Amino acid sequence: MKHILTIVLCVLSLTVCGQQADWQENKALQRLKLENTRGKKFKLRDIDYHRATVLVFVSPECPLSINYTKNLRELHQQFTEENILFLGVYAGNDLSVKEIEQFRKQYKLPFDILLDTRFELTKILAATKTPEVFLTDPWGGIQYRGAIDDWAIALGKVKTEVSTAYLALALEKWLMNEPIWPKETAVVGCPIEIAHQP
Repeated sequence: MKHILTIVLCVLSLTVCGQQADWQENKALQRLKLENTRGKKFKLRDIDYHRATVLVFVSPECPLSINYTKNLRELHQQFTEENILFLGVYAGNDLSVKEIEQFRKQYKLPFDILLDTRFELTKILAATKTPEVFLTDPWGGIQYRGAIDDWAIALGKVKTEVSTAYLALALEKWLMNEPIWPKETAVVGCPIEIAHQP
């Protein structure tokens, strides 16, 4: 019932829902449930409560993930009042839940980190690196994917300053109901090693 109501409200008000006509239903994502570091299950279909969702793949062992925590805090502060949901994602099971939660607390990330221990969300989104971001519409369709900005040129090599803030620009375009461009950018980061499940 809640999902039907959401659709009705969006049809009635495009200004609330942004690019409603460009939504892309992602049923595989909507069926998924993942636990966060505080032991609570999150149903991915519940992202339809929000105007858009930012999923950012992070790893406490990746220096760039650590370097970008400040940017992520600032983006969260800038856009959370616009009803944009931010979620971190840790892919794998090499680290304990305690270690991942400690990473979240140490770097003051103000959003939950989902535990993708079986690489289900990783495969659905085809995520390959950390930090890699996905901006999705309320149905889970990918509206932007790639780098947070163009600060990192290669692993261990960064620019003196950011010239293009890709994620921030994509969020601003989405909220203004304008086309997002680029839709995808190359990601510099640590590779996600997908383990084969038994």
